[in-house]
Amino acid sequence: MRSNAAVERRRAALSSAQQAHNEPARLLRALADEALTRLQAGESGLAVHPNCGTNLVASGTLAGLAVMTTTAIARRQRASVVDRIPLGILAATAGIVAGRPLGFQLQRSVTTLADVSDLRLGPITRRQIGRFMVHFVTLEAVPR
Repeated sequence: MRSNAAVERRRAALSSAQQAHNEPARLLRALADEALTRLQAGESGLAVHPNCGTNLVASGTLAGLAVMTTTAIARRQRASVVDRIPLGILAATAGIVAGRPLGFQLQRSVTTLADVSDLRLGPITRRQIGRFMVHFVTLEAVPR
């Protein structure tokens, strides 16, 4: 039979482990709450991010179109494959460079809505996906 002191030490250890386990979620909630507050105060730039899918699709699309166009022109001029490869790389690079500002503009004006005035922070759930711990932050509509 365990002594009361051993049981208390075990409870304290479990409590400490539970607190450490919940610490990332508490930090995430605080950061998400701060971000939501800043968005509601008018800092709409927080909603725009360079790795947003809109930016990636804009750059990828322009790079692809540039390579296709360059390859078609080079083929008509009967350029060899060895000559077409550097032209394709150069065209793809130009497409990526041109796509960044276009992607930001599309994100700001078409795909991103930074108006979160009628939202509040909902539950934050955590899931283990393979070796990764993933947190999902839910936003809920404020009842009117």
